[in-house]
Amino acid sequence: MTTNQGELDSNESLDSPPATTPPVPQRSLPLNYQILDKIGQGTYGTVYRARDKTDQGIVAIKKILLDDRDEGIPVTTLREVALLRNLKHTNIVRMKDFQPWKDKMCLVFEYLDQDLKVCLDKSFRNGMPRELIKSCAMQ
Repeated sequence: MTTNQGELDSNESLDSPPATTPPVPQRSLPLNYQILDKIGQGTYGTVYRARDKTDQGIVAIKKILLDDRDEGIPVTTLREVALLRNLKHTNIVRMKDFQPWKDKMCLVFEYLDQDLKVCLDKSFRNGMPRELIKSCAMQ
């Protein structure tokens, strides 16, 4: 069930709209994903771990709540989508899909079990080697 903040409970599927809203055409819903759990929250959205029903793979879904006062999708979201659709690199998370859904925009990414901060904290407590810093800066 949807909470007051627009978050999904872990048992709620993105393909089932809340009963209090009129039905939305199926093609406009982020079909084929089942929310497993919430893995993070930031300024612009909430990230969930989900299962792709088509191939049973695990994905990360970033749900961005669209403000009713704004006109359309925020420019920051459009920039993120435009960049990630075109980036293909082993060191950049791959965006698999994006779909508007009612008052939200859902971005579907490959799932990674840790983020850059966790990796840096684990592997480079005493700093990174100069050549690695150079390589990261170039990317």
